[in-house]
Amino acid sequence: MTAQRGKPPAWGPEAGAALVTVLVLLAVMAVLATALVEAARFSLARLHNQEQMSQARWYLFGAERVAAARAGEAIRALEGGGADFLWQGFEASYPIDGGAVSLTVRDGSNCFNLNSLITGDDEGGTASNPAAQVEFLAIIEQSGAQVFNAEGLAAALTDYLDTDQIPLPGGAEDEPGAASDRYRTANVLIGDVSELLAVRGFTPDIVARLAPFVCVRPRAAVSMVNINSLQAQDAPFLTAMFGGALSLQAAQALIAARPLGGWRDVETFFDDPRLAALEPSDGFKARFGVRPRYLVMIGRVRWQGVEESSAALIEIGPPSRIVRRVLGAQVTERSV
Repeated sequence: MTAQRGKPPAWGPEAGAALVTVLVLLAVMAVLATALVEAARFSLARLHNQEQMSQARWYLFGAERVAAARAGEAIRALEGGGADFLWQGFEASYPIDGGAVSLTVRDGSNCFNLNSLITGDDEGGTASNPAAQVEFLAIIEQSGAQVFNAEGLAAALTDYLDTDQIPLPGGAEDEPGAASDRYRTANVLIGDVSELLAVRGFTPDIVARLAPFVCVRPRAAVSMVNINSLQAQDAPFLTAMFGGALSLQAAQALIAARPLGGWRDVETFFDDPRLAALEPSDGFKARFGVRPRYLVMIGRVRWQGVEESSAALIEIGPPSRIVRRVLGAQVTERSV
């Protein structure tokens, strides 16, 4: 008797649907697994880049401390008399494991402090500083900016800074119902020259024209000029300081005539015939000195394929301290 062969089981439609479902699930799981692996890979790469960038920035922060300490030591070494330090800045480069750090340091004194347009009032707030407004008008004129109403610009910026709500002639304080207005007053010191674009009347062209002559410092104090670090490009600023009474040509000649090693003191500087004829007041002379109050440091680091830059504003102490810092590949001396 021959054995009967078993018949193959019959596959119905349900079995086919189950197979398709299993295959779809496998495909989805494969895609998800690939996505998870890629996400983990990118996460690890991002973490590695962040660690490298963080380390590069720590090198920059260390370089800032080195620059501040070196500048402080150089200035303290001059105590006790003698010709003062002719602060023309310095450049230095320091090797590190896997790269190098470079520094450029210059005097940050010779510019108009935009925050000086206001001064403290009797009620603990701030109000306009008329003398600084006159100087700012001269800065606008020397900058070559095409301005229809310079007085209005100065007033608008002053109203932007001061704490009172009384608009100056040509200025602009906040008004009731002006919540939708693009231009609102901050009533605090500004922290960057680019903030001028938030003030009524200031255009990108005007700000670009003013940038070489103005700066922002952390106090509402007038600029202190270091006569021994004035450069040829600072002649328009010096002219503006004198309200235009000192011509641009005279300012250029005065800077070019600086003695080797610099002026010993401010009185020697003002003894120059070009200045003596102007009869400046003692209060005005007090705004000039032979040492920097602020330094600007540009630091650049290259480390294991990473490049980072920073601009730092250093206030000379003791102790010297970093009062402002800007990070980014495009920083310049005017970034702070």
